[in-house]
Amino acid sequence: MTMDKEQIYAALEDKLLTYRDLLNVPIADCGEPMLPLSKTPVCYKNFDKRMEQYTGEEVYVREGLINLLKEAQKILNDLMPGHTLQVFYGYRHPEVQRSFYEDVRREVLQKNGPALDEITVKEMVHRFVAVPEVAGHSTGGAVDICVLDAQEKLIDMGTDRHENSKDSYVFSPFINKTAWTNRQKLRQSMLGAGFCPFDGEWWHFSYGDREWACYYKKENAIYSQIAFTSQNAVYIKH
Repeated sequence: MTMDKEQIYAALEDKLLTYRDLLNVPIADCGEPMLPLSKTPVCYKNFDKRMEQYTGEEVYVREGLINLLKEAQKILNDLMPGHTLQVFYGYRHPEVQRSFYEDVRREVLQKNGPALDEITVKEMVHRFVAVPEVAGHSTGGAVDICVLDAQEKLIDMGTDRHENSKDSYVFSPFINKTAWTNRQKLRQSMLGAGFCPFDGEWWHFSYGDREWACYYKKENAIYSQIAFTSQNAVYIKH
């Protein structure tokens, strides 16, 4: 039987980790510090003006991600010579995460009506932006990644970065062949270095957070959320 487009999207969604999958994953924070990518060889670009009040023009991640990102670049060099990984998002303050979440939550409620129970709403929103209490970006362990060609131009990935579209699902068959291949090479590079993917967003990968722990069946996550600014950091327990 041939599946229609929405059935194919639903089949892809069935393979995604859910809010409920992540909610009860235990955390034992390892105390690793945050580092600005400007102090590392990792290519980056600040993508979100909302973060400037917390971290200025810097992009921060946990220290342990630096070597992993360098390893991912080596793998990409073999797969796509002359191309460069670019981190366009790293740490996200919990207040900014809440803002992202509420924006998408409003869209979901407008489209589906207010009769949905809260857990269903959270699961629907989580496909496009993480529910704040389980969000990886707020741990410093998640990164959003794109790929630049030799002319430092973004290569085709089928959708824009942070596009709330089901065609942003990594394995959407409704994108062109070049974009599909580019997504798989990015994914291969990041997984080869030890990151876990979120296959609902071709750009999103993480290490050390609840998603990573769940994906790789670890006993616990090693990064908790942080209310971090360039001047201080407060670890958050959920």
